[in-house]
Amino acid sequence: MATCLDARNVPSLPGVTPREVEAAWMHVKDMSMVLIDETRAADESMRTYVTDDGESVDWLAAASVVSSCPVNKSSSSIANEEIAL
Repeated sequence: MATCLDARNVPSLPGVTPREVEAAWMHVKDMSMVLIDETRAADESMRTYVTDDGESVDWLAAASVVSSCPVNKSSSSIANEEIAL
């Protein structure tokens, strides 16, 4: 997974045989989807932080507003977009 995520390795993926490249990327996508789903399922109290001015902010909602991957997209779509980046 680390080999896939290191931008210096893309697209060659050193140490991964050519026939295993697709499986490696599928593993990265599957793991990403699990993390996305776990983040979405996190209790709201785990997703909030207090800013310097005392305002409570949901970081997931805030990140979604400025992101190209809004929260309402499927975890599969978000994972695909992140991998493409």
